[in-house]
Amino acid sequence: MSVKDIRKEFEGLDLVGKLEETKEGNYLIQDLGLFSRGTSSVPNARVADITAAEESKLESVSRYGTDTNHMKASSAVFRDAEIPVFHETGMVRPHDWQPLISPQTNQSMAITEVILQRATQFERDYRRTVETSLAEALFERKVTAPHTSDGDISFDAAFGVSPGSFVLDASADASVYQALAKLRRQVAQALGGARNYSDRLYVMCDSGLYDAIATNKEIQAFILHSVQQAQISGAVIPNALSGFNTMSLGPVTFIDLAGDPTYPVEENSGLVVPRMTNPDVSFLRRIAGPCSRNQSLAVKGGIKDRYGWTSVDDDGMIKMQSEFSLLPLLLRPQWLTTITLK
Repeated sequence: MSVKDIRKEFEGLDLVGKLEETKEGNYLIQDLGLFSRGTSSVPNARVADITAAEESKLESVSRYGTDTNHMKASSAVFRDAEIPVFHETGMVRPHDWQPLISPQTNQSMAITEVILQRATQFERDYRRTVETSLAEALFERKVTAPHTSDGDISFDAAFGVSPGSFVLDASADASVYQALAKLRRQVAQALGGARNYSDRLYVMCDSGLYDAIATNKEIQAFILHSVQQAQISGAVIPNALSGFNTMSLGPVTFIDLAGDPTYPVEENSGLVVPRMTNPDVSFLRRIAGPCSRNQSLAVKGGIKDRYGWTSVDDDGMIKMQSEFSLLPLLLRPQWLTTITLK
């Protein structure tokens, strides 16, 4: 194949559009769908953070007078931050594809196979980077962004608030259901007017807290009586989610993080995250931005979660590139709750 032929066949390939999304690996936060997606056509994300006003009890007025109740309107605060960008490069050279040549595999097929392997690795690296970035925003309440004009972001410092706290008694004779009812009331109070948009609490915890719940006498009674009775009573014991064991007690789902360093929690503790059913009131956002390393894609416009393309140099070497930008946002740190075992 000449360089002209290589360019004709392998230059300008879309490495994202035709690639089937790989499901390998543990992507807990992405699978839970906790972060609502947003886009920005410029490198900076300007997010309208709508703070809903509390409902007011109106006072009666004179029928024919001019006195009135003044509405407390919702207020919008615009959060502006540069979106961190990530770029990865891979090369396809003769030593990558020549060993694959066989009577059944010609040069073109061998090169295509190598490109597919590299493109799949790009997808894996992308999903892993997204997962660790979202986890950092959620569990550590920060964004590490050394190459942006804003630098690293601390959400606690930016908003001047921090998560609530809750101590759970899961000892042998304690009522876990009663304790969880108190937890739900505490979270509902923090959510305020947004409580109507939360249908479930996720408790992402270490194995110590998870096992204490699972072995509690009250919970064991539901399980031992029969799985069917446990479901009727609101206890659903377990399924696996993204490779993690889970246990649901009514509208509260416990997820055993099993020491995974991607999701840092203290011993015998966890993080309580309310799931929001309406993306407009979601306090967790992930913002994608424009392509900045490829002129034609940048001019074309349109925002994608990830971009991928190929180019061929004068020696016929194929260069593969992947680019994406991601800014996780935690707009309400006070809606989170840290939970510890008594």
